[in-house]
Amino acid sequence: AMNSSGYWSNEVKYNFNIRSPWWKTWWFNTLVVLLAVCLIFFITRFFYLYKLHQQKAIIETQLAIQYERQRISSDLHDEIGSTLSSINIYSGLAKKEPNNPFYIDSINQNVNEVMNKLDDLVWSIKPTGDSLGKITERLNGYAQATAHLKGIEFTFSMNHQLYERQLNTDTKHHLYMVTKELINNAIKHSGCNQILVEVSSKNNNLTVTVNDNGNGFDIETAQKERNGLKNIRERVKQMKAKLEIKSKINKGTEIKIEIPT
Repeated sequence: AMNSSGYWSNEVKYNFNIRSPWWKTWWFNTLVVLLAVCLIFFITRFFYLYKLHQQKAIIETQLAIQYERQRISSDLHDEIGSTLSSINIYSGLAKKEPNNPFYIDSINQNVNEVMNKLDDLVWSIKPTGDSLGKITERLNGYAQATAHLKGIEFTFSMNHQLYERQLNTDTKHHLYMVTKELINNAIKHSGCNQILVEVSSKNNNLTVTVNDNGNGFDIETAQKERNGLKNIRERVKQMKAKLEIKSKINKGTEIKIEIPT
């Protein structure tokens, strides 16, 4: 360096190092490698889980279809098979005694029963009637007409707020069939003149109660002898619901089903 008088200073040496920029440091390079490994791992895992989810959805769909086929097959066998067998028997008897009107009437009655059961089966599969309101409308329409023919006063009670509640296909089917069976039993066997069906909700559970003022029955005996009660218990089990039966001779019957939803 030179001062104002033109004199030069002695030479001075100073040693220093220039640091590498942060993007060229060893820790940054290590971090980049680690991030790249993690990114590859998570991308690979994402695609693996995505494929696994797709396979699971396919398997669940296949199982659902298989279950639905088995259910329809079982219903066709249980609900319709026996009625068709009766038609076959009556038609054979009608051939032997063509002038006997009893056989023709029995065939006609059984054919109507098969048609009603097929109609119920087709309706239960359709997705358009999965709301509780649609189910109760169908039950009410059937019960009102059937009870009127027997001179029975039929009353249906349900909170309007429950009308739009959606049910899955299985619950819809079993609930409809169970309630219809209970109403049928009350109309045909109880000797009552009043039937009350109540649908309510408590603690997010759905409760269906069927009351009649008929003859009542012995619960212990009925559990051993009535196939209809066994079928009802099986359908209640399928819904993972609770069944409560109260009945006394000459004091009517109350059957309550509590369904978790």
